[in-house]
Amino acid sequence: MNQASVASPDEQSTEKMQRRLRLKKRRLGEHHATGLPRFNLKLFITIVLGSAVLAGLLVMLYDRVDRQRLAVEMAEHEVYLVELMQWISAEKLRPVVADLQFLTRQNEAQQWLHNDTPDVTTAIAAEYQALVRYKQVYDQLRLIDLSGQERIRVEFNGGNPQIIAPGALHNQAAHHYVIATLALEPGAIYLSSFDLAIDPNLIERPLKPTIRFSAPLADNNQRVGGMVILNYRGNELLQQLKAVAQLGHGQAQLVNDRGDWLLAPPGAQAWGFMFEEPQDRTFALTYPQVWQQMLNHARGQIEHESGLFTYARIEPAADVLIGAEPETGLYSADQFWLVVSHLPTAVSKSLQQERLLRLLLIGGALWLVGVIIAAAFVMILSRWQLDQARLKNMTHFDQLTQLPNRTLFTDRLERLHIHARRYNRAYALIYISLNGVDKVNEQQGDGVGDELLVRVARLLVHSLRQSDTVSRISDDEFAILLSYISDLDSAVRLGEKAVAAISAPMRLRRCEVEIGANAGVAMFPVHGNSADELMRLARHAMSTSKAQGTNQCSVASPLVVNEQQVST
Repeated sequence: MNQASVASPDEQSTEKMQRRLRLKKRRLGEHHATGLPRFNLKLFITIVLGSAVLAGLLVMLYDRVDRQRLAVEMAEHEVYLVELMQWISAEKLRPVVADLQFLTRQNEAQQWLHNDTPDVTTAIAAEYQALVRYKQVYDQLRLIDLSGQERIRVEFNGGNPQIIAPGALHNQAAHHYVIATLALEPGAIYLSSFDLAIDPNLIERPLKPTIRFSAPLADNNQRVGGMVILNYRGNELLQQLKAVAQLGHGQAQLVNDRGDWLLAPPGAQAWGFMFEEPQDRTFALTYPQVWQQMLNHARGQIEHESGLFTYARIEPAADVLIGAEPETGLYSADQFWLVVSHLPTAVSKSLQQERLLRLLLIGGALWLVGVIIAAAFVMILSRWQLDQARLKNMTHFDQLTQLPNRTLFTDRLERLHIHARRYNRAYALIYISLNGVDKVNEQQGDGVGDELLVRVARLLVHSLRQSDTVSRISDDEFAILLSYISDLDSAVRLGEKAVAAISAPMRLRRCEVEIGANAGVAMFPVHGNSADELMRLARHAMSTSKAQGTNQCSVASPLVVNEQQVST
């Protein structure tokens, strides 16, 4: 872009001197950058060695602090995860109690106690099927009479619940959970052992971890006529525990009150107590000392040669009933379960090795930073003054259009005014305001609006002399400084030319836009005696042109009319 300059011989000479000085500074900077390795080798070596020593000291200090921090952090994180698993376990099971209480008070179930007809049974089965489909956590929902005979059974069936035909229903009188439920008072709930589903006397394949929630079904007179049993899909809980354990480095385990694995680590067998063959690989037998300590405390951490054990106890009879109705009694076949996270020694060593590698990388990075600093230090010093000069230059130009900003324009106006008064010369100022830029921004986006402003800046620059100055004063206002113009008519013609160029349709990259403009012209010494006054009058003339309509150019009203011929 052509930048304006004052065309007097003195100022042309000054501009040439400034260009020579800039070229000299640039060459001097290049000379210093080239001479850095030769003249600052000693400083370079000193910084490199110093940074290496500093990096080594920092690595040693970090190693000492981080070793202790890592051990504490791992232990605290394991505690957090176990507490989270404990909370999730109870939260997963609490809604089952509410569902079971709802089922025992169901209107259809109460009707069944007094009127066991096919219509009532069908209605209950439909309700059961809807509940199993909606909840997605129950493998079976059953209604059993006092003889232990299944009257209704709805099976999960992979998410598409199925009502079992009457001919396929079984008598469950021999099962412990049926016997225990029939012995309960109305309103109480029985929670079976966490084991595997059996149908009718064989363990189902694939294995289905199951917890059975059952409650007596009684009428308003508290006479028991059957029971409702919900088979909770235990895999839902076990998978959730595994997911939580993946947030850390430990292995999730779930152990019952006899020391059997319900959720086993890799290489161990869960549900061994469900099979007839001898099982000698339970948690209690594999880690006897750890097991004994766990029996003595409800929660804690135990360091063992095999790793760190973090555990917390879940007591179904207490934890699952939190939030339930006060009169609800829950009887659990399992006294407690233990949620365990085992952080093996091998995993801890692996984490320590990762930490050591991280330390080495940090030390190497610090040393490399020192080398880079040493290599760049002198160059940065040599270029600092040049960067300062460039930064100062940036503060005087509009970053979008690259035109002089208000600060630089005011400075050039003051210098031109002083020179014009000294040599009795005339100059003019054109103040231009764009109309419709905001509308372009709203309709086409700010990117198109910015492109439009850049195009306007180019039009103004190319339509004027090289000695004139075009400046962006504000968002949509521009000013033109016409140096040494002979008469007011010439300035007005230039203003009208600028308005016409701006108001013509402009083809941008994405679209064609059309805006308007208004201009005001003021001339020294015709309209004012100071630079500030001339600026104010030109802007006022622009406002006057706006009042007359779009694409107008108005001349300022002179405060003091000077009839003397202005020399050129």
